[in-house]
Amino acid sequence: MAAILRTKGTVVQGTCTWLLDESEYLDWEDKEGPQLLRIRGGPGIGKTIMSTFLVDKLERKVEKDSAMTLAYYFCDNRDKSRNTATALLRGLLLQLLRKRPILFEHIEKDYVEMKDRLPELFNSIDGLWRIFRTMLNDHNTGKIYILVDALDECERSSRQSFLTYLQTLFSGDN
Repeated sequence: MAAILRTKGTVVQGTCTWLLDESEYLDWEDKEGPQLLRIRGGPGIGKTIMSTFLVDKLERKVEKDSAMTLAYYFCDNRDKSRNTATALLRGLLLQLLRKRPILFEHIEKDYVEMKDRLPELFNSIDGLWRIFRTMLNDHNTGKIYILVDALDECERSSRQSFLTYLQTLFSGDN
């Protein structure tokens, strides 16, 4: 996020607070189970700034409640290492593992089975999604917030794969 703040700037004091009073946001925040909050708009209207604002607000919320976890990812079409669904999932997984070491149990089986072929595992959206989904379904981790910004900047075919998998979280097919 530091790179985003360097290039885009920081949130100006008092801006973006309107978002916290929107009924869609309040409904999203209050409901249990997988919930999706989607912020849409044209280029340059400030979606990334709103995302940095939300990261800050959610980080403060997580600091007050040890049963909550936040992981976020900012896609970037100008950086080839940050514009694929596999990079996105690796970034989210790394944060979840750092914040909740108990989640390592969900990657251990794959790691042991593929120890000699780890690049294959870590470059496979299917394998990464399976691990990610298992972590999200772990009832011992509490509430997990995931924020992804600029998904439209991901490479098209990997973005489509990610969206297909994401849809399973909200359709009950997970």
